[in-house]
Amino acid sequence: MAMVVCLGSALKLLAAMLLALSPLPHAHRSELSEDSQLGGHAVMSATPAFLRDADPTHTEKHKALCSAVTQCYCMRYTLHQMNNVCGWCESDRTPMLGNVDGPSEGTCGHWVWSYRDCPTLYCEGDWKKTVFMLDVMYPPIVFCVLWLYLSCVAKPNPEPQKPALMDTTRTRDEFAKGLLYERAKPKIDPFQVYFPYVPRLSSLLSIMLEGSVLKAVAGDAMRFGFIVSLLYTLLRFVPGLVEKQHYLVMAATLEEVKGLSATLQLSVGFLFSFYALGRVGWWWQVMDYCRCMQGRSHDLAMIIGGYTAVREIPKGSASKQVSWLESKWHFYRLHMASWIACFRGLSPDFGQITLDDMRDIGFLEEQEVKILEKSTHIRKVLLKWLAVWIEHHIEDMTVRQLAMDKLCGLRGAMASLHDACELRAPMSFEGLMYTLVLAWVSTIPFGRLHDIADRTLILDQNVMIPTFSAVCTYAFFMSMIGLLEAFKDPFGKTRDGLNAETLFLETETSVHDYFTAPVPECFDHMLISEKFTLPDAVN
Repeated sequence: MAMVVCLGSALKLLAAMLLALSPLPHAHRSELSEDSQLGGHAVMSATPAFLRDADPTHTEKHKALCSAVTQCYCMRYTLHQMNNVCGWCESDRTPMLGNVDGPSEGTCGHWVWSYRDCPTLYCEGDWKKTVFMLDVMYPPIVFCVLWLYLSCVAKPNPEPQKPALMDTTRTRDEFAKGLLYERAKPKIDPFQVYFPYVPRLSSLLSIMLEGSVLKAVAGDAMRFGFIVSLLYTLLRFVPGLVEKQHYLVMAATLEEVKGLSATLQLSVGFLFSFYALGRVGWWWQVMDYCRCMQGRSHDLAMIIGGYTAVREIPKGSASKQVSWLESKWHFYRLHMASWIACFRGLSPDFGQITLDDMRDIGFLEEQEVKILEKSTHIRKVLLKWLAVWIEHHIEDMTVRQLAMDKLCGLRGAMASLHDACELRAPMSFEGLMYTLVLAWVSTIPFGRLHDIADRTLILDQNVMIPTFSAVCTYAFFMSMIGLLEAFKDPFGKTRDGLNAETLFLETETSVHDYFTAPVPECFDHMLISEKFTLPDAVN
């Protein structure tokens, strides 16, 4: 966009140069001088050398210059400072020599002395100049091209698919191999994508536009820019098409809309900042619950891994007696199955995992699948089975109480995560805030207008810079709304979504290490149950 603004400034400069070098009749050639300041803009006119040196009485040359005027607003091309020689008789629609009080010869019912007071600021010669038309039309064309381009390159969010963790099958035999277990590896992708700060504006913008939300907003912002530039361009035409009295009525109306824009901006600033900061705090809360789940899982695995290494396994029923290896395998797979059950309702990718898929990769057995199919809350059934495991296998009251406390902490973190993801502001509050934001951004073009009653300023105004300013404001607030909506789906497919698979694999590999990692030889005298050792080929 900076290049677009620079291009616009270059075209304006080129237009001024071409106007200065354009051929004029010999009688009209003169030296340029600065006119009076109007609204902060220097209006350039030219005074012939002979007029500066000659007697102030009208000459035949003055008459020739004045008689060449065909329309009231064309008086500005007579090149007389303050238009102090030629006037316009609107009642007869003819140019006449005179002064501020009236024509020097004859009478006129509607005398116009300054071109700024013409009923309409229209001079047919302006519209025949290529440079003038280019200056008028290039802003809408630029924003239209950018809008079409961004619409073509925009890509929808990827469709949900089963996570890569489903590609690895877990079995008891592989689990018994300890650290040589053919297991899923931790993902390289981080749990949350962090913004890589670079002290260059172009790099920052390119990184931001990689996000799906901001990329979609960029296309909408260019469409908004096209509409705003078209509005400003049409507004430039109004002084030349509408008479002064009607224009002043329209200017008063635009001033009212400008006041409305200021009122809406005040309301939006209060509500939007309050809501946005709350949602960012909520996002950190979701991350905290995820890490709390991971911490409780690690605690459970560490307690059970250490306990089972130095204690005898309790006796089972007379018909079935299992080893610690078998028992820990069941705890491991049911533990990780509860994680999948937790994220099935939160992550689009995990939502693709079925109970049959969990059976196929080794986390569930056939009988367990049938039980869970009849259950309403799968995650809670799995957690109950883990509680049963702890109550039976851990005989030490202190350790059992500690393990149950960690299991309850895991259950609480999972429940809190679901509750937090369902947390929303009241519907009416969100509706009011979004309505006010959209209403305000719709009035941004009118809020950028200044000195609307000055017709010459509106006619000669620069369109690109105020349009670019409006586009930046629009892009910021609409990006924030898009991000706030993306926050409602924290594990979604947007670039800002949390990666549930990364969190799962970090937890699974840690639990596996707690359960199966061998101990050094100096601990051999402490071990009672089986120990996991590395083969000689690996030692």
